[in-house]
Amino acid sequence: KACSNIFFLWKDLPTWALFNKKFQFAIEATPSLLGVGYIIGPRIAMLMLSGSMLAWWVFIPLIKIFGLGPQTVYPSTLPIGDMNADDIWAYYVRYIGAGTLVFGGLMSLVQIAPLIYRTLHASVKELLDLFKKKKYIPRAQRDLSLSWIFPGAAAIALALWLIPSFSMNLFTVVLLVILGFFFVAITCLSVGLVGTTASPVSGMTLTTLLITCIIFVLLGWTERIYLIAAITMGCVTCCAICTAGTTSQDLKTGYLLGSMPRSQQIAEIIGVILPSLLVGYIIYAFNDAYEIGSVNMPAPQASLMAMVAEGVISHNLPYALVGIGMVMGLIMTLLRLQLLPFALGIYLPLSLTTAIMLGGLARALTDYKSTDPVSEERGILLASGLIGGDALIGIVIALMAVFQYAPLRAQTLWPDWTSLALFSLLSWGLSNLALRK
Repeated sequence: KACSNIFFLWKDLPTWALFNKKFQFAIEATPSLLGVGYIIGPRIAMLMLSGSMLAWWVFIPLIKIFGLGPQTVYPSTLPIGDMNADDIWAYYVRYIGAGTLVFGGLMSLVQIAPLIYRTLHASVKELLDLFKKKKYIPRAQRDLSLSWIFPGAAAIALALWLIPSFSMNLFTVVLLVILGFFFVAITCLSVGLVGTTASPVSGMTLTTLLITCIIFVLLGWTERIYLIAAITMGCVTCCAICTAGTTSQDLKTGYLLGSMPRSQQIAEIIGVILPSLLVGYIIYAFNDAYEIGSVNMPAPQASLMAMVAEGVISHNLPYALVGIGMVMGLIMTLLRLQLLPFALGIYLPLSLTTAIMLGGLARALTDYKSTDPVSEERGILLASGLIGGDALIGIVIALMAVFQYAPLRAQTLWPDWTSLALFSLLSWGLSNLALRK
């Protein structure tokens, strides 16, 4: 990361245009993507790459071939003949991927519908039981007192309502509290029963966003301030769902070890508050340096949420393209294929999924040569280290660019093929280190 973005020895995003620029091959040679591919494994990585190959090597060439006329096609303001592959992806293919992702997220909720019913029933029953006086509560079941929980929750809701930058009125805050309770309860039970992979975060966040935006449109609230309010509701819900999933696993582990939930909950609250004081500034630094939502930092979920909210409220969403994506999602579901990785591949740039696939191949090589659980654990730890190290260096690079200590882009010393060769070598090295006795 430092060699490509600080010393500029080679490109971190080499690109090759093929067949008169109708095809494109690119790879984002960053260690974090290699680590992600290793952790998710070859099957999921292959599904993501398949989605990207369909988008970049089928959809984009077809759109380029059949759109050579001088007329413009909505939502673009440029003739397709004047566009390159990145432009076609941004104006057309990305919406198809968004439709597939939306369908996949909603289907994940449909699949756990029975669990949703049981969760709500159990949550309401447990909430009512908390108000009943008990003579003795076992140590392993002592939670934070409701005299702290309710005032704390009320204070957060009031802050969302009264702080002007959140752009939320009383109705949106009440709606957020209702949806937040609903989805957090679902997350806690599903994660507790199955694990963190059972939490459909994207589906629940998208559902919150769609419900909110549709209500706003029905009420005639289509000004920009309500778009900001809808995005804020989506962000708060997403953070609540993710935090609920993590803390549920922690509390489950603590229960098995005999720890007191109240102590864990206090530690979890401290662990949420302290990082949140810095995360916002880091996101601003990344946006200033890389521009969130661009090819350099696609941020697929964030871009998808913004696209859906803005499109529904402003009535500018290209529903035909989104509908095509949803039909593709339906076909994938009927074929009983894993939908979300494939949909994410359509939505993401090809450069990301090719790098993730190399990580998946490294994992496949490790699993082929050894079935030892120690090798598997060592490989996952190494991959996690690649992700963490890449993220830390990325923050340093972004801060250097923001404060103008170093340029964000410069001419590299070595040719593009060097990036691919060194990245492949890193992939092979990751597999070898995992297999080392």
